[in-house]
Amino acid sequence: MQPPYLAILAAAIASWIFGAVWYGVFGRAWAAGLDLLRADAAEGSRSSPPVFALALSFVAELVMSAMLAGALIH
Repeated sequence: MQPPYLAILAAAIASWIFGAVWYGVFGRAWAAGLDLLRADAAEGSRSSPPVFALALSFVAELVMSAMLAGALIH
Protein backbone atom coordinates (compact mmCIF):
# COMPACT_ATOMS: atom_id res chain seq x y z
CA MET A 1 0.00 0.00 0.00
CA GLN A 2 1.33 3.43 -0.94
CA PRO A 3 1.57 6.13 1.69
CA PRO A 4 -1.05 8.89 1.43
CA TYR A 5 1.25 11.70 0.27
CA LEU A 6 -1.45 14.37 0.30
CA ALA A 7 -2.43 13.49 3.88
CA ILE A 8 1.22 13.56 4.95
CA LEU A 9 1.69 16.99 3.39
CA ALA A 10 -1.54 18.29 4.92
CA ALA A 11 -0.54 17.02 8.37
CA ALA A 12 2.89 18.63 8.09
CA ILE A 13 1.41 21.97 7.01
CA ALA A 14 -1.25 21.89 9.74
CA SER A 15 1.25 21.11 12.51
CA TRP A 16 3.69 23.74 11.20
CA ILE A 17 0.96 26.39 11.19
CA PHE A 18 -0.19 25.34 14.67
CA GLY A 19 3.37 25.64 15.95
CA ALA A 20 3.82 29.05 14.32
CA VAL A 21 0.61 30.35 15.91
CA TRP A 22 1.50 28.80 19.27
CA TYR A 23 4.92 30.42 19.45
CA GLY A 24 3.57 33.64 17.98
CA VAL A 25 1.10 33.90 20.85
CA PHE A 26 3.22 32.52 23.70
CA GLY A 27 6.77 33.15 22.45
CA ARG A 28 7.25 36.51 24.14
CA ALA A 29 5.97 35.24 27.49
CA TRP A 30 8.23 32.18 27.20
CA ALA A 31 11.28 34.31 26.44
CA ALA A 32 10.46 36.69 29.28
CA GLY A 33 10.01 33.78 31.68
CA LEU A 34 13.47 32.48 30.80
CA ASP A 35 14.91 36.00 30.90
CA LEU A 36 15.95 35.78 27.24
CA LEU A 37 14.73 39.25 26.26
CA ARG A 38 17.39 41.89 26.01
CA ALA A 39 16.79 44.88 28.24
CA ASP A 40 18.09 47.30 25.61
CA ALA A 41 15.75 46.01 22.88
CA ALA A 42 12.94 48.31 21.91
CA GLU A 43 9.53 47.16 23.08
CA GLY A 44 7.84 47.19 19.68
CA SER A 45 10.77 46.17 17.49
CA ARG A 46 10.52 42.97 15.49
CA SER A 47 13.37 41.32 13.66
CA SER A 48 13.06 39.30 10.49
CA PRO A 49 11.91 35.70 10.92
CA PRO A 50 14.61 33.03 11.06
CA VAL A 51 14.06 31.48 7.63
CA PHE A 52 16.42 28.54 8.12
CA ALA A 53 14.78 27.60 11.42
CA LEU A 54 11.32 27.82 9.86
CA ALA A 55 12.36 25.65 6.91
CA LEU A 56 14.04 23.10 9.18
CA SER A 57 10.95 23.01 11.34
CA PHE A 58 8.77 22.27 8.32
CA VAL A 59 11.09 19.48 7.19
CA ALA A 60 10.94 17.99 10.69
CA GLU A 61 7.12 18.16 10.64
CA LEU A 62 7.12 16.47 7.23
CA VAL A 63 9.36 13.64 8.46
CA MET A 64 7.27 13.16 11.61
CA SER A 65 4.00 12.98 9.69
CA ALA A 66 5.52 10.53 7.19
CA MET A 67 6.75 8.30 10.03
CA LEU A 68 3.38 8.43 11.76
CA ALA A 69 1.59 7.59 8.50
CA GLY A 70 3.94 4.65 7.99
CA ALA A 71 3.31 3.41 11.52
CA LEU A 72 -0.46 3.71 11.15
CA ILE A 73 -0.59 1.98 7.75
CA HIS A 74 1.47 -1.06 8.75
